[in-house]
Amino acid sequence: MAHEMEVPWFQRLVTRSWEQDLADNFVWAFRTGLAGLLSNAFKVPIEEIDNPDTGILYINTTAGTKRALSQEEDLAVQDFVKSTFEDSLRSSYANIDTSEILIKLKVKPISWQLESAFLIPMLTRNHVKDDPSLKGAYMAIEHEYLQSGSVDKIRGMAEKLQEKLGFDGKRSIIAEVSIQCMESFAVFDAESGSLIQGNEAEEEQIAHVIRFEMVTSKGAKGERMLGSWQIIDWDDMLNGNCWH
Repeated sequence: MAHEMEVPWFQRLVTRSWEQDLADNFVWAFRTGLAGLLSNAFKVPIEEIDNPDTGILYINTTAGTKRALSQEEDLAVQDFVKSTFEDSLRSSYANIDTSEILIKLKVKPISWQLESAFLIPMLTRNHVKDDPSLKGAYMAIEHEYLQSGSVDKIRGMAEKLQEKLGFDGKRSIIAEVSIQCMESFAVFDAESGSLIQGNEAEEEQIAHVIRFEMVTSKGAKGERMLGSWQIIDWDDMLNGNCWH
């Protein structure tokens, strides 16, 4: 996995600091991504929600906003959210009617660690979108290996998959990070002001599991070209958002 991500050999074999660096980057992506979702939904500027100096994300729409998003800012936030979240996860939030609710939310990540990272050879989410019959192809190979242990069978399945795909040199990495956060959360009815969900006064420790995905492609001289990480699921909202 580290080789696929072009991690220097010293970090792979000696310090393994790449795992912590990756987890740190994932926490930043989680915090800023959530800020983007909230900004897009409630039309509050991201800088009013996310404080990079303290690492705290905070929004309180019961108190109003200092200023509204400009049209240019709104478009920029929409683009940011689209690039940060996979379509299925992003669309899960599309039908929230923010005119009917007010929220108070405070999130501060306090600890985190990389839980897993694995490579999916040959196959990407876009391959499956283009040809839905490919869904589950990688898992089928893995299942066959676990059931029969036959190298010949899985080699044959892999060769058939490669023939069907052609070889464009693209592969996928899927990784998960667990993040412990101190949080307070409350939802109010916009008209009556009554509490609908949560407890605005109580702060508690909450664990989140965030799943990321990235496509890599073939570069010159055997190098791998890295794509961009996207959040594809969190807290199993989409049951892992699996396609492979």
